[in-house]
Amino acid sequence: MPGLVVPLANFETELAQIDLGDGWELRPLGHSDLTYIGSNFLIAQHFTPQHHRDMTYALAQKCGPHEKPSSLDPRPGIDILRAMKLLHAGDMSTPLYFHYDVEGRSVIGGLLPAKRLGAPYKLLSSDLVNLRKLIVAVRGARARGDQHIEHALSRFDDACSRQMMEDQIVDCFTALESCLTPDTTSEIGFRLALRVAALLVGSRKAVYVRELMKVGYDVRSTIVHGGAQFHKLFSDKKFIRKLRPIKVAMGLDPDLPCITSISFSGDIVNCTRDALRVVVLALAANYPNCDDLVADLDRRLADALETSGSILPL
Repeated sequence: MPGLVVPLANFETELAQIDLGDGWELRPLGHSDLTYIGSNFLIAQHFTPQHHRDMTYALAQKCGPHEKPSSLDPRPGIDILRAMKLLHAGDMSTPLYFHYDVEGRSVIGGLLPAKRLGAPYKLLSSDLVNLRKLIVAVRGARARGDQHIEHALSRFDDACSRQMMEDQIVDCFTALESCLTPDTTSEIGFRLALRVAALLVGSRKAVYVRELMKVGYDVRSTIVHGGAQFHKLFSDKKFIRKLRPIKVAMGLDPDLPCITSISFSGDIVNCTRDALRVVVLALAANYPNCDDLVADLDRRLADALETSGSILPL
């Protein structure tokens, strides 16, 4: 079966085979696939024994036994993987792809690097409609050539592949800056907090997102400019005070130590995922580029403030 094959580690689905359009599908790995993966050194070095044991699926080009794929360009496959990661959380590992040809099999190259794996990525039948919409939207973003969203998606790829939480946080805010503050050099943290909160109204509590993004951007700046160890911040009294508004927004006791480095970084990644998903879908539906999207978002924020009257208790 010619075409590109991307083995998926830490991936689960209830479906036997999933047609994703444009000649791509999710399908079970056959015995010959698994034998080849386990016996090829270049592939095996990217997958731990745990990966091998749990690996049952692949993203693959659809080709008949004697057909040649129209292209061996991996970018359409990358677009599908990006759409899957924007859809919901789950530590799916896809470090490389290989190519079946009529004479044999040869590893071609790398995709998204492996990371330490936590909860598996689970794809349900109820996810397919939204996944296909996201695939179309991500492909459209690539076709338009908007470097802001391309850089944002690339940095989110990095965030999903990082071993260290510090790196994840820096990648997430770089991704958000790329598409939500494309031409801004001042008050970036404030603008990001407000815009991300506005994007996620209806799915997340706005005041929580705003406070999380404000503190998160401060953490990002501390990591980048101060070289601070992220986990040690959570024993620093000054930083703990910064977390109080987040706890209040969550309806928690602000004096309880209920936010950890792991939960904080996980919330940053999840909010970034949700914001990028909204941006990608909005670009596909209504906007030619990120600049126009941000300008319209700011206009809508100003209109909301004007119609609601004074925001201060008088």
